[in-house]
Amino acid sequence: MLGKLDVAVNVGGVGFASTLRDLSDVEWHRTTDVNLNGVFYCMRAVLRVMKEGARIINMTSTGGVVAVPEMQCLRGSQTSRHRPWRYCCT
Repeated sequence: MLGKLDVAVNVGGVGFASTLRDLSDVEWHRTTDVNLNGVFYCMRAVLRVMKEGARIINMTSTGGVVAVPEMQCLRGSQTSRHRPWRYCCT
């Protein structure tokens, strides 16, 4: 190992252009697996090797902030990318 981490950034994400009514179970699980579970797994892994005072940055697209009818699943999962984790490292 090279040393402790100073910063980690979660950037990746996926989304499907579909209304909630038409979204398939496969699309829902893929979206939440990447956009929510992926953040959790990455954060858990890096917390084990981060040094004191290090930072984790969870980025999201505007899909987590702007309401677009065809992107309801993306909005929910992108919003979940940052809000639940805000104070997890304190």
